[in-house]
Amino acid sequence: MNQDPFFQATIEGLQLVGHRYVVLTLKSPASFHFYAGQYTQLEFSDLDGRFKKYYSIASAPRSDHTFELCLLVDDTRVWQWIRSQSLGQTVRVAPAAGNFHRPHPERRVIMIGGGSGITPLKALFEARAQDLQSASTILLYGCQNDGEIPFYHELLAQTARHPKMAVHFFAEDLITQRAQQGRPLDQLHKFIDSEADYLLCGPKGMMESAHDLLIAQGIPPSHIHRDRP
Repeated sequence: MNQDPFFQATIEGLQLVGHRYVVLTLKSPASFHFYAGQYTQLEFSDLDGRFKKYYSIASAPRSDHTFELCLLVDDTRVWQWIRSQSLGQTVRVAPAAGNFHRPHPERRVIMIGGGSGITPLKALFEARAQDLQSASTILLYGCQNDGEIPFYHELLAQTARHPKMAVHFFAEDLITQRAQQGRPLDQLHKFIDSEADYLLCGPKGMMESAHDLLIAQGIPPSHIHRDRP
């Protein structure tokens, strides 16, 4: 008989970010282990049955066993499920997986993210902020409008506590004035460092453009890492 690999996690937070994202905070059992940059799978249940979706974990491991996910609510079934949930309810979570590159703490890191691609980058950013010996880390994040920036306050709080951490937000449409007008790739040339590691996560076209720009700037391919091929 196959043992069920899923864990039961308790919902501790549900935060709507703009009209596109929901940040889900879950508390897992102590046996649920992961490292920054990995992903998991949620099992949903509604009147039509059960279905599953993969999500990157948006936080570094914590002593209280809580972790965050950022759900893109472009799926009607997911949105209906979210509306039916409340604090204290449980959700089934698969074991963590994935091997997104984790740079050595002593290497400088430049992260380039877009849309929901913020999630694994935020986890790695948080992990490096926890390590006071980490080299400088810069996150360049782009979105459609600056009213929909997941983890905006959390990222700024981390940069306030750690002088070697920096984040720059970019948006095509400015609504709240929390970002600079434009795209992160338009400003990437200002942050080029031939010795740094580059972590890319976001829409496929954005990652391909970022990769090409970095190669054109002389960055070795071995220094450029994506969360997927």
